[in-house]
Amino acid sequence: IINRAVRAGHPVVSAVQLAANELGDPVGSEFGLIVDETTYGVEFRDALTNCAGRTGSSDVHFFAVSVSIQSETGGNLAEILDGLATVMRGRATLAKRVRSLASEGRASAILLSVLPMLMIAFQLLWRPSIYTSKFSDPVFWPTVSVTMVIYLIGWMMIHRIINFKY
Repeated sequence: IINRAVRAGHPVVSAVQLAANELGDPVGSEFGLIVDETTYGVEFRDALTNCAGRTGSSDVHFFAVSVSIQSETGGNLAEILDGLATVMRGRATLAKRVRSLASEGRASAILLSVLPMLMIAFQLLWRPSIYTSKFSDPVFWPTVSVTMVIYLIGWMMIHRIINFKY
């Protein structure tokens, strides 16, 4: 919306106002806050920076930086916004692709995390004497403790492998 308004000849602030009116929450309200801050005397670049800080989105940060650099150096804002839109779409596509490729790892992680507990539960139900007879053994509880620590370390490693930032 902003790119089309800029191409039509609107100033950037009015293009952001148009986007605020046309888009629903939360994007529309954030653009509305940018316009409100600008109306009450905050510079447009500072209002964009405030918006990027509020949202924490790298895409909004890219938008704020792009518009700020363009306002300082000049150039065709519509082309800059076209390039930025292409980058944003590419990042969204990449995120979906990575998520779909990591789904197999996620399924393996769930299986590897749950399977030992299920096996222990099955053995306790089938033949409880396997474990209950060993409770009094002095080596049993330290072995269980070490096994749990190793299990948790393995779970954390698997969790880090399948939940990565790109």
